[in-house]
Amino acid sequence: EVQRLLDNERQVKNQMGVTNREWTDKLISLERQLNETNEKLKIELDSNIRLKKQHQDIQKNCTQLERSYNDIHEKYQELIAIKLKFEKDIINLQLILNVMNQFQLED
Repeated sequence: EVQRLLDNERQVKNQMGVTNREWTDKLISLERQLNETNEKLKIELDSNIRLKKQHQDIQKNCTQLERSYNDIHEKYQELIAIKLKFEKDIINLQLILNVMNQFQLED
């Protein structure tokens, strides 16, 4: 009877040892997965920070380009106005010259 109890106790200890090893292996595997996932998360976060900075830089550049475009467009509009005034002045001067030429021809 004592032998049977000892055998049962050994069997239970063996099962507990096997179960304990299985749980230990599972825990080690889960810790490894957690570490890998944390590494991937760190890489993604670093990438996210880098992309946000690039986005901010691009937005800043776009704002500067829009300002430059608006300045150039404004100067272009001013030049168009000057050109139109010159064309109008030329037409007026041509009319004056024509009138003066007609008066000279009549004399």
